[in-house]
Amino acid sequence: MLAELGVPAEQIHTEDFGSQRKPQARAAERVGVEIDYSCRVGMCGVCAVKLLSGQVTMETDDGLDPDDRAAGKVLACQAKASEGVAVEA
Repeated sequence: MLAELGVPAEQIHTEDFGSQRKPQARAAERVGVEIDYSCRVGMCGVCAVKLLSGQVTMETDDGLDPDDRAAGKVLACQAKASEGVAVEA
């Protein structure tokens, strides 16, 4: 957007406090399941959903507090399923 407004590229700087790998939209979002999110890299916790069945891995779970983890919640924005999963969304 800044480039479109005419800001020279050498004056545009960004910071990324999350994962080096950006998650691809390949799950809930693609099939029309709306889950709140803010960061898409597992830092904010807005996308926490309860994992009902299956297994996932997460690069980080910093957005989950201990109660969320104990309740079986995962971060939908970046959890990767190793098999079929069901979540409460």
